[in-house]
Amino acid sequence: MFDYPLLVDRHNGVLTTADGRMTWRAVELELAPARAANIGAEPPAPRRSGQKGHQRAAARAYIKEAFPDGVPASVSVSAIEAALKARGTPVSARTIRRAMGGR
Repeated sequence: MFDYPLLVDRHNGVLTTADGRMTWRAVELELAPARAANIGAEPPAPRRSGQKGHQRAAARAYIKEAFPDGVPASVSVSAIEAALKARGTPVSARTIRRAMGGR
């Protein structure tokens, strides 16, 4: 409909041009579903239910087993991530930090 980029503020229902010169208020938008970049590509496999909870539990179990008195400051999150990956349980650094209590 428009030939130039617009900034969409869904919370306030406002459309604005990138340069800020034109604004439309009280706009209701219905966004079309995103098109796949490659028509022949398969969609990503859905995540199993509870997968993150399983990974966080695996991280907690490893930390409890390897460091029963708590994780020393000299041990990095990436070292724990590598150890879990070597065990066959890849867990993201973010999930490990959460399992450690946000360190």
